[in-house]
Amino acid sequence: MTAATPPEEIKPELTPEQRKALGRVYSYLMDIARKRLIQKNATANPQLPSGNVDADQGKSEDTADAPQSPAPA
Repeated sequence: MTAATPPEEIKPELTPEQRKALGRVYSYLMDIARKRLIQKNATANPQLPSGNVDADQGKSEDTADAPQSPAPA
């Protein structure tokens, strides 16, 4: 008995606008995940300093959220 070969991965063709929108959504979701992970680690390890791990991102974090928000569908 031979193993079945997996079908080729089907990748839809996206327009540049769709790629840009997906990139914004991905960045937005990764920001949320990163913030939750930092918050979770801060509550799990109270002896560690709370807040941003990356000092340079702390200043631009508030302004970065607004333009990265996905547009309503």
